[in-house]
Amino acid sequence: MNEIAGVVKATLIALGVSIILAVAINRCTKFNLQSCVMGMLPGGLTLMMLMSEEDPRANPNVVMVMQVIRLLGVVISVPFLVVYCLDAHVMGSSIAMPNHGGIHWLIFIPLTILGVFMARKLHLPTPQLLDSILVTAIFSVLAGDLQPVPAMLMAPAQISIGLYVG
Repeated sequence: MNEIAGVVKATLIALGVSIILAVAINRCTKFNLQSCVMGMLPGGLTLMMLMSEEDPRANPNVVMVMQVIRLLGVVISVPFLVVYCLDAHVMGSSIAMPNHGGIHWLIFIPLTILGVFMARKLHLPTPQLLDSILVTAIFSVLAGDLQPVPAMLMAPAQISIGLYVG
């Protein structure tokens, strides 16, 4: 239970800092508050981009630039802080072994189609993306081990997301 409380506190702190930074950026620039908040919130570059395209009040260009800057800041600052401020050391290397047990990944195709239908009925924002995330998270918690998607399918999916974002 202590772990959940810690995660909730960390999430609230991250959201609070993001919103404070968004308000400060809003006051220093001509960008509207919706664009600044979507640009500073943690949670995924692709999701925020899709949400900003659906919200007529947000400027997708501002959101994308702010998300990229936020992401680069995290990618650069976190390893720097861990290595130089927390004095971290590499203890050894571990090689990820392929997971061949568990439920096959193809089960997500019908679950995602069902999830899109339910997300549209519930009027969730970006139902095509949000339902996939929710269905995958709920099913993986309930079902346990899942087989990974083969690299031959994962690489084109990541390339298509990169092309869309670019």
